[in-house]
Amino acid sequence: MSLNEKLTFFHLWEEKLWDKNIEANHYFSTLSILFVALLGAIVGGGNVLELVFGEMRIPSLPAVLGVVIFIWNGNVAESIVAATNVKVAILRSLLLFGIMVAAFIIGGVLAIFVMIAVVVILALFLASGALRASAGGGRRRSRRSSNDEDDGGIDTKYDGHQTGTFAGDSFHASNGGTYEKTGWGGNDWERTN
Repeated sequence: MSLNEKLTFFHLWEEKLWDKNIEANHYFSTLSILFVALLGAIVGGGNVLELVFGEMRIPSLPAVLGVVIFIWNGNVAESIVAATNVKVAILRSLLLFGIMVAAFIIGGVLAIFVMIAVVVILALFLASGALRASAGGGRRRSRRSSNDEDDGGIDTKYDGHQTGTFAGDSFHASNGGTYEKTGWGGNDWERTN
């Protein structure tokens, strides 16, 4: 399904329903339905956010419903102008009303489910990090300065992990090679001999 077909799904559907009895804009009704679903998501998800955070301001439900009615009225006007007879104009207007109500409700409910899913995922992520830290798995070895002796070794770009000791700005590997630090990264060591 192409993007054009996605943005004109209602027009494609109404062509099948009304045949040649309507010549409406291809995009207006579909974008109206999608915008109403977005308004439902703002109201549904916003109410949840307002309960959680308290001070958050979302548009009031009467204001959003006023916008939805305004959008539906625009579609009613289009139905009156684009329909070849009164019956098609009335039926199209009622169909759009039902679809917009459903889109508003679905948008609000899905927004709440998406928000709940995000909260659960974040809670699990934080809990797993806390469990790892309490079990000791969250500890990381601190990097030593280049002047410290370290039997842990270095990671080189081409020779892999090397064990040995640090001497000044050099590293003397147990394989007999000497490495110099060439950058800030963890494996920015270059063999000099």
